[in-house]
Amino acid sequence: MGFAVEPEAMVRYRQPRSRSASRDADSVVYSRLGLLVIACTAALTLSFVGLVSLATGDAGNVGGRVPFYVLGTSLAFVAAILTVDGPRRDGRAVLLVAGSVAGATFVMLSLGAEGLRYTVTHPETVLVSRSGLYLVAAGLIGTGVGYWALRHWRELMTTFRAL
Repeated sequence: MGFAVEPEAMVRYRQPRSRSASRDADSVVYSRLGLLVIACTAALTLSFVGLVSLATGDAGNVGGRVPFYVLGTSLAFVAAILTVDGPRRDGRAVLLVAGSVAGATFVMLSLGAEGLRYTVTHPETVLVSRSGLYLVAAGLIGTGVGYWALRHWRELMTTFRAL
């Protein structure tokens, strides 16, 4: 016993009824993308400021903060394993992804926290000077490159394998 479905009903169900409905959906998507760009740019900018802080020697007692960065890294590692692992997943691929996530977390967490600390202790260097604008611009460019790389990772992998 089959079900008779009218093709027109399926088309009407999947398509927005008016043009304003699609504009609302577009505004939600663009709002989310805008927030993602702002958050990623801020994180990258703080990481660049942290790199400047470490390069200039103004970071202070970094060794006392490293255990907290390692703890955050280990939490990201376990979260990545729990998120990526599944019954049909290759164990090596899961560990590769989790290790990559952990490495990126350590870099971003440690440099970002050091950048935030440096920004709070030396606001005149970061917020007032023109060098802060360069760091924000670098963060924005990094966000664009990262977004592009995530969208085209398959193409990148085939290119790297061809090398």
